[in-house]
Amino acid sequence: MAVLDHELVSKLALECGFCDCGISKADIPDKYIKNYESWITANNNAGMEYLKKNISIKSISDITGFEARSIISLITSYYPDRISDFKNFKIAKYALGKDYHKVLKIRGQELIEKLKQHYPEAEFRFFTDSVPLSERYFAVQAGLGFIGKNSCLINPDYGSYVFVSDIITNLKSDKYDITLDKDCGSCTLCEKSCPTQALENVFLNANRCIAYHTIESRDDIPENIATAMENQLFGCDICQDVCPFNKDKKKHTNPDFKLCEEIENFDINLLYNMSNRQFLKIYKNTVLTRAGREKLLKTYNIIMRKLNNTKPI
Repeated sequence: MAVLDHELVSKLALECGFCDCGISKADIPDKYIKNYESWITANNNAGMEYLKKNISIKSISDITGFEARSIISLITSYYPDRISDFKNFKIAKYALGKDYHKVLKIRGQELIEKLKQHYPEAEFRFFTDSVPLSERYFAVQAGLGFIGKNSCLINPDYGSYVFVSDIITNLKSDKYDITLDKDCGSCTLCEKSCPTQALENVFLNANRCIAYHTIESRDDIPENIATAMENQLFGCDICQDVCPFNKDKKKHTNPDFKLCEEIENFDINLLYNMSNRQFLKIYKNTVLTRAGREKLLKTYNIIMRKLNNTKPI
């Protein structure tokens, strides 16, 4: 069976618009799995039930239908060229451009097509946030960064404003990357800056996370979270904004992650007289649909309530 040429894979990845690439063995140690299971047992995943799915290599091979031997990890910077001033609220930076799931899937399939030209008999599957694959773990093993105290992957060149994607293959590589000898040191700015104390010992407690409550959760935002929130309408960047590793870093060159027209012209007040169907049609190419129109309006009401210093009705 053929063997991946690491240098060639990296070259092709850059041609397809990814910022960096690394390759690691498709292996997850039992210690990591046990730590993850402990995190789940402690209910740190909050209402994200999909995170309870098995993260072993066997489970990945069951999904792909072939034996996973190598993981090609890919990172893409998403720091926008401009940030809109919405005055009363903020939208997380990752949501200012087009929906990364769609953009990266196109880039990933393009890379697979290029790889197929060199390895026609090989199997390749691209994923980004779509299967129970520990993307950050493999990115660390591939030498693309380290996990910061804000629980994000931090890349030396691009900081933590990066998307992580993976291509799983049944090929071995002629070279596997090694982990970086870096960490946050004694810095605890992210932990101290989080208004809800969601960060502790490199772990995120989603029950306290503003991003979780403004995007993922289908429930109303708990009063203790609403009280601690500032002006986050969709997601939260506080733990990344204060991170020293995000100062003066390289920015992306992918036009799809520039501030897109739908977000630049976003007017929360228009949502009140808009149907859910109209909302989905207008914002279908953004990740705002993940929260949905009703969730955005409820969160906005909380922000305005705080701004006007009024109590909930």
